[in-house]
Amino acid sequence: ASLTLFAKARHAEQRGQNELLEETLDALESVIGNERLIADYFRVMYWNLRATLSANRHQYFDAFEACRNFEQYALRTAPKRRESLVAIARDQSALIAIKIGDYSEAKRKLKSTLQAHTQGQELPGIRLGKLTQWRINMATAMAGSDEIEPARQLLEDAAVELDGLQSVPKNIVAAVDNNLGLVHYLAGDFQQASRLIDRAIENATNVARAEALVNAGWVDVGLNDVESAAQHFEQAATIFRDQLSTDHPRYAETLT
Repeated sequence: ASLTLFAKARHAEQRGQNELLEETLDALESVIGNERLIADYFRVMYWNLRATLSANRHQYFDAFEACRNFEQYALRTAPKRRESLVAIARDQSALIAIKIGDYSEAKRKLKSTLQAHTQGQELPGIRLGKLTQWRINMATAMAGSDEIEPARQLLEDAAVELDGLQSVPKNIVAAVDNNLGLVHYLAGDFQQASRLIDRAIENATNVARAEALVNAGWVDVGLNDVESAAQHFEQAATIFRDQLSTDHPRYAETLT
């Protein structure tokens, strides 16, 4: 029964159905503390989902507490999984720090996970994909701290490493272009930002394409093209609605 509830909770998370996610996690709460009934790996999953739920609701103190529990139980898992799970916990905590504008904390957390992403046991393509996502997150924290040039350089290094590789999903390559375009936008170079984000839109699919469309809308705002901005935001919202749900935070955020 617990495995079924975990699967239900993960599905609710992916769809942004916060009420269902909370209801399912509440149903799991009674077994989480019983070490004879459930393994530490499932406690890790439980606190990962709790952190996501709290962050979705902008309850960031609760989200940080959930991440701390996530990491605590990750440290108790088998050695083969431990480093990777601890890195996921710290990366999630860093993303929450970015949401509240605590870029120093985000950078501190991300620096502690770099080794896990460069020396993991996954296949090279998977490892490079995770390292690329780490670079995107670190560049976001740097840009938030007005470290525009280091952020740009980090993303350009990622783009060079990904160039021509067939083993890395196109959405990851598009994510680098999208975020590099955003860095140029923050630097006031709207033309270069537009070129990179347009390339991301062309290559990305599903939610990754929607994220690029959102950034395209912000570039349009910078260029005082309100009509084009509205079109890009509307296209992004449609994708978020179809690929996630109307309950998902990204759908509501795009509409506002």
